[in-house]
Amino acid sequence: MNGQESSSEQPSELKTGGWRAHYVLIVCTLLYIINYMDRQVFSVILQPMKIDLGLTDAQCGLASTILIFGMAFFSFPIAYLIDRWSRRKAIGLMAILWSIATFTTGLAKNFTGVLIPRFFVGLGEAGFVPGGTAMISASYPKEKRGWAMGIFHIAIPLGAAAGVILGGIISVRWGWR
Repeated sequence: MNGQESSSEQPSELKTGGWRAHYVLIVCTLLYIINYMDRQVFSVILQPMKIDLGLTDAQCGLASTILIFGMAFFSFPIAYLIDRWSRRKAIGLMAILWSIATFTTGLAKNFTGVLIPRFFVGLGEAGFVPGGTAMISASYPKEKRGWAMGIFHIAIPLGAAAGVILGGIISVRWGWR
């Protein structure tokens, strides 16, 4: 060929838009809301957890930031793998991992029992944004990607607010676990 691709060689552009794209956007946005709820709810439950487990301020600080280390260390390697594997499966596995790790945090009996699951929450969340962004971008034509990304990123403030509000209500009513 002469270096130019015909439109028939660009199937991803031809298969974008429609109900499937909206489905991908809705699912990814809902997962992103849950992702941010999880990040914010930890700050709400930290004080009751500190008292219950007898944690120091330094331990609380490390428990709060260990998630960021998991994300920082694994975002690029997981994003690299996502580009070479199934985005859908990777996002599903990441969501399962961070959900199990979040649940396991509630079972903690000591500092280590909080720290290790929180690291795995970060690891699970590390692959979600690259995978979700790539999946949404591939689902929409160029002229609608900005709109789709705007919807996707609305999840950040919505999830943060919901995490604080719901986390506060739930922890007052049923405890931090």
